[in-house]
Amino acid sequence: MKYFVAAVILSSCAGFAQTTPDLSGTWSFSCADDRFGGWVVIHQSESIFRGTWHTSRGKSEPDDTVTGRVDGNIVTLWRFIGDNRQSFDLTLSPDGNRLDGFGEGFFLNHTNLNMLRNAATASPTSSAAAVRKNESKSGAAPTDLSGLWVFTHFNDRFQGTVQLRKDGDDFTGTWHTSKGKSEPDDAVSARVDGNTVTLWRFIGNAQQHYVLTLSADRSRLDGYGDGFFLNHTNLNMQRVVEPAASATATSPQSK
Repeated sequence: MKYFVAAVILSSCAGFAQTTPDLSGTWSFSCADDRFGGWVVIHQSESIFRGTWHTSRGKSEPDDTVTGRVDGNIVTLWRFIGDNRQSFDLTLSPDGNRLDGFGEGFFLNHTNLNMLRNAATASPTSSAAAVRKNESKSGAAPTDLSGLWVFTHFNDRFQGTVQLRKDGDDFTGTWHTSKGKSEPDDAVSARVDGNTVTLWRFIGNAQQHYVLTLSADRSRLDGYGDGFFLNHTNLNMQRVVEPAASATATSPQSK
């Protein structure tokens, strides 16, 4: 009996030890019943990822930013087309080489998306590298958002902190709400383009999307968000210079 119990415990521990699938790499895709084709380059950090969507067949259009979240074999992918968004709910195959599902949003209505993981190929990978290289050219020192930021949100209804760390060309981190409601911490991802910062907050399978302006002294981020429970809702963030002083840091005043 004791051996049976031990086997059950070991089996349970093995289940908990499962790691999040890593989607990093280049994926070819077909969309809208093969009307469009191309590839998506993905860079993953823990359970969230960012990348680039390139359409090579069906229409000519600029590359788009994608971001998303992995939860077991369920993958949520968002594609940003200017100020518009598409949202895809995908299922990862057991071998980890296919993503299949459907999307809603801008010009979509339960539209199929089928993705296949590629072996290393020169064309998509080189294109993605060139995009990242061009994005990093600024003529000045790259902006570093790493560290602790205090925030006020929704006309001071909510307050808390955002901890950011550099992840390649982008930033990932954690959103913690300390005033206004009690809720689990959420993953965030951010990208810098000049003095414009795009920040995504992942709330389960939902997402909030903020466009913020970085102050000249790089100590403030101010802007608005849309998405889950938001409608052009303010977010104001102030950098905490000394992490040790975070306990006494005061929240910024909303604009």
